[in-house]
Amino acid sequence: MKWVPSSSPVIHDFPYSASSGSDRERKCPHTAIINVTKAGACRHRCPGCYAQHYRGSATDGPRVYRGLAERLDRELKRLEIVPPLYVSAITDCFQPVPEVRALTRDIVRVVCRAGASFYLATKSADIVDLLEVPELWPDGLPFPHCSLQVSLEAVAPLDRVTSPGASPVQARLEAMRTFSEAGFRVVARLDPLIIGLVDEDQARALAVEAADAGADHIICSTGTFNRASRAALLQALERSPYADQVDTVARNYAAWDRDCGAYRLPRARREEFHGALRAFVEGLGLTYAVCQELPRHWDSPTIASCTNCGVLMRRTVTGALQPICSGDCLRSCPDPAHPPCGRPELQTQYPYRISTLRARAEA
Repeated sequence: MKWVPSSSPVIHDFPYSASSGSDRERKCPHTAIINVTKAGACRHRCPGCYAQHYRGSATDGPRVYRGLAERLDRELKRLEIVPPLYVSAITDCFQPVPEVRALTRDIVRVVCRAGASFYLATKSADIVDLLEVPELWPDGLPFPHCSLQVSLEAVAPLDRVTSPGASPVQARLEAMRTFSEAGFRVVARLDPLIIGLVDEDQARALAVEAADAGADHIICSTGTFNRASRAALLQALERSPYADQVDTVARNYAAWDRDCGAYRLPRARREEFHGALRAFVEGLGLTYAVCQELPRHWDSPTIASCTNCGVLMRRTVTGALQPICSGDCLRSCPDPAHPPCGRPELQTQYPYRISTLRARAEA
């Protein structure tokens, strides 16, 4: 582990334009991403992780951002519009590195004090440790604008191959249950389900267990791999007890998808898989969304955005943050002609400019 200078600004949107994604339409709502480390070298060692194979990714241990919580505190105080904060997109915010976990605790403290909306994404069952630190939650549990997203990408014991350094999937489910029983909203990410290693019956079993653990929404993908992450995934399978499935997985992900510039399951297979799984999930009483690889009409029609998690907030004259919408300005603005955020440009500005979120006198 090494400390590195924090990025500026800390808060940033997904990098996709409004015309990116399946059928040339971005799915991700405006989000305030907070990455606790540089990409790469996450201790969970998931072989198919795209972030491990970015150009310039760290390879010899996590690079943790020094002073990030303090910078985040300063940035939040300057914003009038605050999208839901996502902790953390390119690395796990509670991987087994003491400095990473301490930084995540500091971020939670800052965000709760600010009254912003946020969600934590992890494969670590130890995330429940946050509930044992009363000072993080000054108004008690649950904090009304905090959600937990937990990745459940394979059933046991396949999860020892797909995320060998992360908590076992059953322990993650228990962490979801603990957060849910404490009053927090919980979302399950079946993401990525590697078809050929994981089958439809196992996907349904994960959905049932997620629902039993308190999840009310499922986000799913069948995986997007660049050349390096696809090769790393196949190599990990070859070294595992499931080496006999390598050829099937390799065939399933042999097609190069020009829309995203990566390997994906063929479009027809994705549509068949997600159509069936969505129907099953909705039959359980949950909502369902496809992460990026199919357009919006493949998601449950009742959700405001694919994440269905977190809210965009606006600072009032008193300085408090008030929820106003989902942040999916492209599709779900409550009043496109007179948006409650006062920023009609957010309907077309993808990614947003940080200056757009600041008070007008300052921007």
